[in-house]
Amino acid sequence: INTIGCLIGAILCGGLSKKFGRKRMLIVAAIIFIVSAIGSGVVQSGFEIIAWRLINGVGIGISAVAVPAYISEIAPSRMRGRLTALMQLFVTFGIFASSATGLIISISAGSIDENFLFNLSAWRWILIFSATPAILVFVCAFPLPESPRFLVLIGNVQAAENSLIRIGQNKNLKEKIKSIKEDIDNDRLLAKQRVTG
Repeated sequence: INTIGCLIGAILCGGLSKKFGRKRMLIVAAIIFIVSAIGSGVVQSGFEIIAWRLINGVGIGISAVAVPAYISEIAPSRMRGRLTALMQLFVTFGIFASSATGLIISISAGSIDENFLFNLSAWRWILIFSATPAILVFVCAFPLPESPRFLVLIGNVQAAENSLIRIGQNKNLKEKIKSIKEDIDNDRLLAKQRVTG
């Protein structure tokens, strides 16, 4: 079920990120993670857990597309590879931290079926606590600059220049904007060629 949600999220993210921006999609993914984690922890039926896992998968799919795209468009070329690798490292660390948190909660409660806090079973708290990283992403995403490429794509060149300045790429702004425009035009041309065959 989670995998189906991932597929849906990844498919949706491409078009939505072009319309609303990479940064907004990061925030949307964080909201989905928070809501689905809490929802999974308070379920009352098997159908509900399936629904929340599907929704969680949508968040995973969105973030799997939006995060690498945002990094590639916001980071200086010399750092893109390192930051992408760092993203994968954080994903791995997140999986480890999630497993460790689950172990600590289950040991503290006695077992995953025992009540932990507020008369909720430990397994419910394990799922609820998985919202913690998403809350951090949600809070930290707001100060981030929007992708200059997205801003050029929607025609907001001034905002794109401001975004480039914020990320320290304030030299040769006009040339950088021109290069971004050329990349966008090339992508559109390639997309048109694929459609026409």
